[in-house]
Amino acid sequence: MSIQIFNDDSLLNVFYHCRPIPLDEDDDDDDIPRRTQSRGSERWWYDLAQVCRKWRFLVLASASHLNLCLVCTFGKPVAEMLANSPPLPLAIDYFDENRELTTEDEAGIQFALQRRHRIRRVRLCIPVSNLQKVILAIDGEFPMLEYLFIKSLAVDKSVVLPETFQAPLLCRTIL
Repeated sequence: MSIQIFNDDSLLNVFYHCRPIPLDEDDDDDDIPRRTQSRGSERWWYDLAQVCRKWRFLVLASASHLNLCLVCTFGKPVAEMLANSPPLPLAIDYFDENRELTTEDEAGIQFALQRRHRIRRVRLCIPVSNLQKVILAIDGEFPMLEYLFIKSLAVDKSVVLPETFQAPLLCRTIL
């Protein structure tokens, strides 16, 4: 039996149930074990989109239903990625206490933050010297932002967001 016999609706249903539970979704069903958010889980759909043309079109056409986003993270050329990708929501994920933030990574964060109308999730764990520059860029309205986690790598340093920061859909904030 070939997978090609499945119609688009059936495939989309399978894709939907294979996706990881996002950080901000609650799991109220006791029959389904809670899947944990792991590093890279927001990129789950990348492999599906590379299987074949049919799957790529189906996944990208159903981006909202599947809760897809592009991930800006360590070592990714963010400007190039955003120039060559569909206009999906963004997840900024620079969360690794054991990894140094390069100049390119910092530029990627700043470049992604300029697209505030597309940002859905932000997870940062970076040195104070870099964090101060990033905090200055987190001002104004972020209409799609649902999850914000910012951790400083310095002891006893609190994070204070600018007074102009607005995020009407923000569900979880950890500073």
